[in-house]
Amino acid sequence: NKSQCNGTKLVMIGKNHMDNPVECNNIIFTGFIDEAQKLAYLQHCQAVIVPSRNESLSMVTLEAMSAGKPVLVNGHCEVLRSHIEQSQAGFVYYEGEDFSQQINRILNLSSSDRQLIAQNGKSYVERNYQWKGVMEKFETAIDYVGTAGVD
Repeated sequence: NKSQCNGTKLVMIGKNHMDNPVECNNIIFTGFIDEAQKLAYLQHCQAVIVPSRNESLSMVTLEAMSAGKPVLVNGHCEVLRSHIEQSQAGFVYYEGEDFSQQINRILNLSSSDRQLIAQNGKSYVERNYQWKGVMEKFETAIDYVGTAGVD
């Protein structure tokens, strides 16, 4: 419904899975975009929404956190929910009304709350997904497997 649109833009990137896309001047469907465009959108957005119920890692969630952006994720996806719970760098929604409430919460964040979320996200990614940390996790797992059969 066009009358329900406000000044906030929703930019939908990737494949459009909506059967009946909403007609609203404030919803932009980009389709797939290149890395430079993605970085530009990421730099200028207020938040990143990840609606997927089926993620195994979600690079876009980690990229958003690394860029200091709040992330709103589908709570039905355990991986996404876990990222938010561990990082404290975003919010979780489950259904339509909850989604709207969380969007309003994000749009009304104070500057200090935005800064805290940004720092939480950056710290979470640095702590868990920088190359050195990833390699240390692999080494720990390999050491564990190597000593598991030894009594």
